[in-house]
Amino acid sequence: MNRIWNKIKQNWITVWLLVVAAAFTTFVAIAAYTEVSSVKRVVSTDTSPGKPFSSNCMRPTLTSHRLTADSYSVTVCNYDQDYPKNYSKAEITYTLTAELKVKYENQYRTFSELQGLVSADIYNEYVTRAANYSIKWTGDDAGSPDNVLKKFSADNNYKVTYGTGKDGNKEENQHLATRRSSTDTYEVKIDPADREQPSSEFYIFLTAEPDNAGLDTLTARLYGAKGKDSEANWTGKIQEASPNMIDYDFYNYIITGSGEGTLTLLWNEAYLKPNKFFLSEEGKTAAYVTGSELADKSFEIGNTNTTYGAQYAGWKYIQIEVNSAEKGRYEVQLYKTQENLTLTNPSQYVVCRFDKKAAESDTGD
Repeated sequence: MNRIWNKIKQNWITVWLLVVAAAFTTFVAIAAYTEVSSVKRVVSTDTSPGKPFSSNCMRPTLTSHRLTADSYSVTVCNYDQDYPKNYSKAEITYTLTAELKVKYENQYRTFSELQGLVSADIYNEYVTRAANYSIKWTGDDAGSPDNVLKKFSADNNYKVTYGTGKDGNKEENQHLATRRSSTDTYEVKIDPADREQPSSEFYIFLTAEPDNAGLDTLTARLYGAKGKDSEANWTGKIQEASPNMIDYDFYNYIITGSGEGTLTLLWNEAYLKPNKFFLSEEGKTAAYVTGSELADKSFEIGNTNTTYGAQYAGWKYIQIEVNSAEKGRYEVQLYKTQENLTLTNPSQYVVCRFDKKAAESDTGD
């Protein structure tokens, strides 16, 4: 033991340096772990953009689409509409349901409800017209069985389903392929006479319900009528919003809708601000430029603004001309504008407004 101790004393400097190096390495490892843990609060948009279950017309919130032809192709895809190259690596199974309803006394009625509200003669007229509506699964691009036609009738209570339902046998549900882009297509047909009417009576409600956890149920209603889409609507929502919301470093604000018109995005820049790439790409109609960033092409709301001044004075906004036939979804990253800022309800600092495009032929329904 004395010999070992003497050896240490002879090389004291070397031993000391080794101890310091070991301590420093331990400190760096702990710091790196802490840093990794802290960035878990940041919302990542690069690794998993969007959700790999989407449609050309159905959305997580109900949307409405006026058909401009007697038939319309509805798609169900295993990728996000904004990121078609990022398809699901897992197989997706789902159930698609289509139900024909009648708008009566400003309410959407099932045929069972309608039968108790109108005379037998009028009800029979609705039944006769219902025979002109149908949906046909034309398969997917993998060569699945084609031309599975289903009509709405009293035999199925004017409601048809592809698949057995979420609680049924998933193997019998609709399938989207794995590890490649996959799309199911459904052809919806309406009565040609609908497109000549000033308002619609018949609506087809579509729902695509996935079996896979973490995917949204998609829904839409389709109808035919003369003129513009009178049920056009666009809404915005923070994707991470929940009752027990985590205080992220930035948020994904998702805007979806149907119809054509002007979308106004307003934000309180004392707390949040859209990323500059979105402002640069979508803020082309804005005339107000502030600050040193050319991309910040946003209006600023003053007290004299007759539209927003009273409630949103000091906020900023941009206006975007939207048309769901061309694009039905926008994704905006909202960044905090202050360091160490805690937001328990960031939704109160961003607002989405929509004004439908006016047209003389739009008489409503």
